[in-house]
Amino acid sequence: MRRGVMICLLCALFVGLLPLVPSEARQALDIYFPLDDQDAENHGDALVTSGSGSMTILVKRADFNWFEYFSLPKNANFRNSFTISTEVTSVQERGIAGIALGNGEIDLLFAIRQEASTGKDNGSVQIGIANRDEVDYLKKKTITYPQIPFTLRMDYNVNTGEVAGYLNDTLILRADKRDSSRLVSISTVKTAALYAGSLPQYLKASVTFGELALQAE
Repeated sequence: MRRGVMICLLCALFVGLLPLVPSEARQALDIYFPLDDQDAENHGDALVTSGSGSMTILVKRADFNWFEYFSLPKNANFRNSFTISTEVTSVQERGIAGIALGNGEIDLLFAIRQEASTGKDNGSVQIGIANRDEVDYLKKKTITYPQIPFTLRMDYNVNTGEVAGYLNDTLILRADKRDSSRLVSISTVKTAALYAGSLPQYLKASVTFGELALQAE
């Protein structure tokens, strides 16, 4: 018994002297994606071009969604919270602009769109889920569409599953399981994405993004 206790004490002292390997994974992660490093890509129904620090997504048919994905490094896994943000510098043909976080199969999306009305409530922000092809909006708030340029930001809490959307750094919409049971919780975030979509009554739409940044803790 004495020997066992001594070995345990020595082990405890030895372990206490070792650096904590997981501490590196807990350090804050800041990523800025270089949008102007991307080659032009024609995907048929969508054309993605970049230059001068910006990226433009042109959707070439009505009621269509396009996600431009960026892979996250492995040390982004097993984080407790994520923040993704972008600047929208141009919107044509009432294009829908958004940002998303995903696990390779399902995306959490925060988006803004212009409505058909021209009055005060001529826009809306929405939180939804997507599977790369289809978008299912789960919560919506009517707003006055902002002047361009504007910024979008989405916070995702892995532990609570809450998604919060910000417009020009002001919290404007949030959602969790209490709002919709269809809101999927993503335990491992693998991708960030810029999103552009077109309305059913428009044959095309384009959105230009000025930056894309991600922070994780």
